[in-house]
Amino acid sequence: MKMKKITGITQWSVMTVLLMAAVLTSCTKEEPVALDNPGSTLKCADVPPSPSPMVTCDLIAGKHINVGTVAYSNDDNYMYVTYVTTDGWSLAELHLYVGTEDGLPRNRKGNPVIGHFPYAADDLPMGTTSYTFTVPLEDGMDCYAVAAHAVVYNVNGITETAWAKCEFKPIITLKSWIYNPDKDKNIWAVSDGDPISSDGWCRIMGTNVYEKDATYPLVSFYYNNPGMISVTDDGETLYVTVKVNDNLQLYRTYLYVGTKEGLAEYGICPDYPSFPYSIIDEYSNEHILKVPMPTGNGSTSFEEAFGAKRWGWFSQYCIQ
Repeated sequence: MKMKKITGITQWSVMTVLLMAAVLTSCTKEEPVALDNPGSTLKCADVPPSPSPMVTCDLIAGKHINVGTVAYSNDDNYMYVTYVTTDGWSLAELHLYVGTEDGLPRNRKGNPVIGHFPYAADDLPMGTTSYTFTVPLEDGMDCYAVAAHAVVYNVNGITETAWAKCEFKPIITLKSWIYNPDKDKNIWAVSDGDPISSDGWCRIMGTNVYEKDATYPLVSFYYNNPGMISVTDDGETLYVTVKVNDNLQLYRTYLYVGTKEGLAEYGICPDYPSFPYSIIDEYSNEHILKVPMPTGNGSTSFEEAFGAKRWGWFSQYCIQ
């Protein structure tokens, strides 16, 4: 009797089934990779120590409760994702996706399937308020879709589902000089907001957390209400407009946009002439400074991206 040959398609099907079985057997929630961190499961990865965060996002529970942060950073080999809860909230379990947007695990309705996210930490010890995942970077990939999910609880026994919501929220600090030929020295104005320092002249040099279409008053030792600062963006460029009253004239503006850690590199009372953005010797009652916005500066809801009914966000993180 002749034996039937297995066709190429059938061979491929058998191999596919065997490969899927091997993957499901070697890397599932039921058989996690053992780690030193008690109570954790990280599927197909490892967890070395994490450096300080670079990009910090809000951890939002119940759609509107801010329960902490999720911070993203990277070195040459790894991305580090750190969950931190505040105000009496703790972490119960975590699920994290890092990869391509198309690879985000979803069901037929488009809803994300967190049980299939490649990184997870289950049954965390009571009172856990911080946890870091370390994700190997892939060669040739500069930007990653990220979706960070958590189950959180508080001292009152309330349990909520939470997602990381990333927004473009750098701090903005600015110093402008106002030309006045009748004075023996130049007059300067600074932005309002939380002071950089409580010491020295820079105690009046303020910082503002960026909010689109926000306006802030300029303040000065020499003028009452000298003018305003307005900030907005078009999705690609941040526009910071400094405008003084008609009887005044700007001629220099120095601008910093970024993190508090980055601002600290310019000194306690910052060396503002070294700020990355400036307008020099341009005499006008208005200065407009343009700052390129980073890619991946915001979150997209699952509903908007996939037509999903489950609430939450995924974001894009690009290698720093």
